[in-house]
Amino acid sequence: MQWSVTGGYYTPRLVGTLHLKDAGNEWGRMHIEYFDGSGGYLYTAHSNEHQAPDNGHHAWSVNLSPPTPMQIVQVKVCTEISSNGSSYSQVDCTGKLLMN
Repeated sequence: MQWSVTGGYYTPRLVGTLHLKDAGNEWGRMHIEYFDGSGGYLYTAHSNEHQAPDNGHHAWSVNLSPPTPMQIVQVKVCTEISSNGSSYSQVDCTGKLLMN
């Protein structure tokens, strides 16, 4: 997670790689929830969805930031998996990361 200040707003950007291994024909994406300074929920965003063609190791770039300036100071980042590309479950979450 990279943080910057843009136009007076804290702006988080999730930059990294989505990895799927031993997930043949399953779909994966990243999920990020944004929160304000009082812990109030602001917005949820998802990365592009990717399908693993086989059980090998596959990786895709992720680059997510909020669509509009908001006073964001906390985020929750999760990896999501789906067997059908439409109904996702969260399999790995980092918990809340606080802006320092």
